[in-house]
Amino acid sequence: MKRVLMGFVWLGVFVFLLLVLDQVLLRYPSFEQPFLHDVQRFHADFRRRLLGLPPEQPPPPAKPAPALRPTPRPEVDTPAATHVDALVEREIARVKQQATSTSKGGTGDGSLRYIYLDAEHNIQFAERYEEIPPQFRDAVQVVGE
Repeated sequence: MKRVLMGFVWLGVFVFLLLVLDQVLLRYPSFEQPFLHDVQRFHADFRRRLLGLPPEQPPPPAKPAPALRPTPRPEVDTPAATHVDALVEREIARVKQQATSTSKGGTGDGSLRYIYLDAEHNIQFAERYEEIPPQFRDAVQVVGE
């Protein structure tokens, strides 16, 4: 039992020394020694490939910090409702733009389209009012003519 315990202790010491060597190779400044710099670069690249990490990206150029200005808060109680309303308005504008572009080409049939939010708050479209589930019919908006 004592031999097994000592084996685990030495295994822990070995792993600890490997971790220390790993950190030294990653962080020790090279002081213009080309061989050490090449070993550090190789080790960093090998470690990234071995662990499946993405390649190292150069840091983006530093941008000057913008001046801090207080942003006006909307006067709405629920920010989620504002977000959903903005999404719906954007989709309505997009569909209207598509309807005008198809009507200019002469391929539009001039039918109404309906837009509503489902239970997961996804925007859904329907060609006929009957296609809309009954629980969502009270929040339907008509789009395009």
